[in-house]
Amino acid sequence: MVEPVKPVTPYGIDNIVADGCFLPRDAWKRVLRRFKEIQNLILQGPAGTGQIWLVNRLAMALIGQAAHEPQLRPVQFHSNFSDDDFVRGACPG
Repeated sequence: MVEPVKPVTPYGIDNIVADGCFLPRDAWKRVLRRFKEIQNLILQGPAGTGQIWLVNRLAMALIGQAAHEPQLRPVQFHSNFSDDDFVRGACPG
């Protein structure tokens, strides 16, 4: 049995703002442009302050469509790791 193709729902910067993010559209354009250049992003902060919420929306804006599991899967590091441990392991050299 073949599954029907799910319709594609476009998603972009305007959707991030409409979803309730507090930064203006121009700020998100700069963030996404910079992310495309460096291809790494580390969000830090206390649990429950919206890092996963934001990273899901940034990912959808980067691919240009609304997506759901298993298309997006953020990675969370334990507090025993420092940013230096992660960056050193992720960036060769």
